[in-house]
Amino acid sequence: MSQGLEKRSRCYVRVRCEIDADGSLTPIAVLWRPGRAYEITKVSRRESWPCLGTGRGTRFTVWFGGYQTYLWWDTNRWYVMSRPPRTAKEVVFTSSG
Repeated sequence: MSQGLEKRSRCYVRVRCEIDADGSLTPIAVLWRPGRAYEITKVSRRESWPCLGTGRGTRFTVWFGGYQTYLWWDTNRWYVMSRPPRTAKEVVFTSSG
């Protein structure tokens, strides 16, 4: 399996995203832990994926600068199975917008 992702546990995260007129989600920033938010610089792929919790969801291939990882939307929660990027640009992430 790819880069040991199977040995890591889920980390539920807050995500700032845009919702298009057709209802599609596009993540733009991730809050890994309080005070540590990272700007998503590129979303290169969005695909249906059988998430463990509900059996359905979406997996996004996202980039934080030069760091690539997966971000999952499990129909009601976002999660990652990796550590926060070390070299990515941190952004301000507030609950109001």
